[in-house]
Amino acid sequence: IILNNEFYKYALITALYEKGEDYLDCFWPLAISVLTKETPKDLNQVQDALKKTVKLDIPQHVLNSLMNRAKSKGFIEKRENNFKLTQKGDDYLSGLQTPREVDRQINALIEDLKVFFVQNGNNLSHDELDALLLSFINQNIAPLIEFLNPEKPIINHIVKFNSQHEALIARYLEITEKQKPEYFQTFAKMLLGSILSVIMYSGNPIQTQDIITRKFQHCAIYLDTN
Repeated sequence: IILNNEFYKYALITALYEKGEDYLDCFWPLAISVLTKETPKDLNQVQDALKKTVKLDIPQHVLNSLMNRAKSKGFIEKRENNFKLTQKGDDYLSGLQTPREVDRQINALIEDLKVFFVQNGNNLSHDELDALLLSFINQNIAPLIEFLNPEKPIINHIVKFNSQHEALIARYLEITEKQKPEYFQTFAKMLLGSILSVIMYSGNPIQTQDIITRKFQHCAIYLDTN
């Protein structure tokens, strides 16, 4: 089974966020994941490597901020605009969630969703459900945040469905939240990862630098789609 790379990216970003202190701390481990202790890379090489490995095209001004954050923590060293891992950085990356673990979690969710669809008279392939769930997340980020809120309304009251398939996904999520928390947690990670990914692609260097100094607090997040 070949996973949609967006799902892997979202889940990986969320896993990194959970280990970090603020929003940038969920991304610098990803940025340095293409480095080694032996061969230095400049910013262009790091950017190209990230495009190839995790299909992330991080703007250079953002990437530079990430590398500086990692350097300040002692995970990489910088010489003549080239970067490489320190022993501390190499040890840290060894402890992160592996692609195999992420694959297993997402595969399990998609296969369980597939069973639910078949039970409701819709026999879609794994790849079709993969694309459908990704589209559902991307098109409903704001209302889905409300659904994850402990005091949330019922999902059918906050999401506008464009198809019968989307309505089935919503029903599945409501059932899964109550009966299969491990699958619902995987979905929640994908949603959070998609939000963090959108933030990372901010085209404003000043805005990005301002975010660096901030930390997430216990709060509700609302996205204005106007």
